[in-house]
Amino acid sequence: MVAGEKAQLKVGCKLDESGIVLVSRAEKEWNEEIEYEEEQEVPLSEEEIAANAAAAAAAAPAAAAAPAPEAPAPGATPPPAAAAAAPAVSAEAKQPKTKKVKVTKKKTVARSAKLEVSPHTASLSAEAIRRLQELEREQRAHDRLVVETAAERNKVESYVYEARERLGERWVRFSVPEEREKLSAALEATESWLYDQGQGQAKAVYSARLADLRALGEPMELRAREAEEREPAAQELQRAAQEWIAWAEGNEAAFDHISAEDKGSVKSKAVAAREWLAEAMAKQAQLPLTEKPSLLSADIAARRANLEKEASAIRSKPKPKPKPAEPKKEEPKKEEPKKDDEPKKEEEKKPEEAKKDEEGATEPMDTGP
Repeated sequence: MVAGEKAQLKVGCKLDESGIVLVSRAEKEWNEEIEYEEEQEVPLSEEEIAANAAAAAAAAPAAAAAPAPEAPAPGATPPPAAAAAAPAVSAEAKQPKTKKVKVTKKKTVARSAKLEVSPHTASLSAEAIRRLQELEREQRAHDRLVVETAAERNKVESYVYEARERLGERWVRFSVPEEREKLSAALEATESWLYDQGQGQAKAVYSARLADLRALGEPMELRAREAEEREPAAQELQRAAQEWIAWAEGNEAAFDHISAEDKGSVKSKAVAAREWLAEAMAKQAQLPLTEKPSLLSADIAARRANLEKEASAIRSKPKPKPKPAEPKKEEPKKEEPKKDDEPKKEEEKKPEEAKKDEEGATEPMDTGP
């Protein structure tokens, strides 16, 4: 590491599903100085140049004292005398002026290394966290039960007030005195119980009290509700049946592809629904308002929905696709007569012309004025 320089740390972090910061990676980076050797050429000093020259001069007499070369072969050209002295002269002229030396240098190199990350927190152990989570779930369930219990108690109290009000107005025509008296007594007893023993009861206790009160009040509410909803439901069924009958008897161009048999089926279904409704309404009219109704508005709505479904399936039948046109048959091309056949045709024509001449000759001439 370079003196006086601090290492740098690179840390990668991420958040998990719980919002906790996790270290995914960590690296240390720093710059380091290293030494290396490099060859360089440097000029020779005067002493080195003089020493080299002296060495070259000492080597020159030794070269001159060397034995003469052998006589050349017959026919060969003998070397000139000047050529022998040339190496000594050139050796002095070509003395090196520089030399190669090894130089030690320094350079800065970037280094990095991965660090081992060991997470350590001051949190609780996994077992302690599990116990606390279980305790939290239990507390949530308890809080939810407390809220639901209070809501159930409020339902009982609200039903006491609503049923008492309906007994004097809405349910009078649809109940007998005995029913009203029994429900009124139950309402009084429930109200007294709520503000006395009903404090702090379990949810199931309030649910049972509410079920007992509704068992007495719901029959009266059913009669009153059906008396209001039955007639509008009957009118809807009548309207739907009439519309389908009109469609089946009509001649709209858009439904020409629907067969008469299918239209007849739609009409018969609509007529049957209308007849069923008339019969059921007549039967219901004979019953007093204080008895359980024999015809419910839900039954009428179901009959109308069934009619709409079956009739719509017939009316929505797609038109049949037109048949593809048959391809035209190509007539065979007439072959043109060849040139060789032309004389033959002329020959065939000649007998015909001769016949015409003969026929003309046999006809009587007109000698009349």
